[in-house]
Amino acid sequence: MNRIWTGLLNTFVFSIVVLVSFNDIPNQGKVYNDIKSKTVDKVQEYKENIKCKKANRPFEYNECISVNLKHLTHENAIEMTEYAVETKATNNIELAKKAISLVEDLELKEELVKEINNLVHSIEQKRLKENVETLLTNAIKSKDELEIAKINELIIKIDDEQLVNNYTEEVNKLIEVINEEKRIKAEEEAARKAEEERLRIAEIARQQALMSQASNKPVNGVASLEKVNGTISAFSPYCNGCGGYVASGKDVRNGNVYYNDSTYGTVRIVAGDSSYPFGTIVKLNLNGGTIYAVVLDRGSSIGKGRHRMWDLLFSTEREAYAFGLAYNVEAEILRLGF
Repeated sequence: MNRIWTGLLNTFVFSIVVLVSFNDIPNQGKVYNDIKSKTVDKVQEYKENIKCKKANRPFEYNECISVNLKHLTHENAIEMTEYAVETKATNNIELAKKAISLVEDLELKEELVKEINNLVHSIEQKRLKENVETLLTNAIKSKDELEIAKINELIIKIDDEQLVNNYTEEVNKLIEVINEEKRIKAEEEAARKAEEERLRIAEIARQQALMSQASNKPVNGVASLEKVNGTISAFSPYCNGCGGYVASGKDVRNGNVYYNDSTYGTVRIVAGDSSYPFGTIVKLNLNGGTIYAVVLDRGSSIGKGRHRMWDLLFSTEREAYAFGLAYNVEAEILRLGF
């Protein structure tokens, strides 16, 4: 009988310890005070054996103690659960779980466990929503795709379908904004590089024009036969309608844009008016330098009284495009024909 009483008392004391542990939590309020007051009263009641005083009938006495201990344990678990729901504090939830673990009524225990699980789930859902809101606000400001990835990881854990749809819509809009900014940035970068390339090619063309003069010195004492002013354009062997040969029959593909003249040395090739026979030597006075050239080609829009006076040959379409047009260029005719 002593062993039975000791076991029952140990069970009761364990349940009381769970309640008394509230003592370590500051400012618990009225609910805690009520629970503590009831617990103290119950302990005193059992100490005095008020409800179970049948000493001459040990079995009934022990049964009485057991029933009352179970009642106190169940009451304790219910009140602890209610308090955890009210405060939503993590430490109170843990205390409620301990109190529930002592409950022997399976139906009651299942109900209390469900209540605690629902509480934990609602707290987790609230935390998830708060985290998503914070990340979304930051992502809108920073356009950080890593934060968007974190948002998507959290969204799938939210069980509110409408809220998930709202968050997903906001994220998709943000992704569209980021992609549009990327597209604009890429276009600006491409335009910048294209301009750099255009300037580079133009500089190459200018340098080539200047370098070609090192071997293009005319014979001393040769006077100009004629001086004319006009616009110079540019073309290449690969222009639309060009076959790689100039009208005089010379193959000008693969960078072969020069002609070795017996008198004037290496000179550039130009297309000119039919009044200037093939072999005519022209001195073109450009702002970037002087170019000596030989007329070896024709053009339907090239010549006197037309939009362009001369058409200067370049190795590639890109170089010709970079040269563009040179206006009001003075040209000196040094020789007519070969």
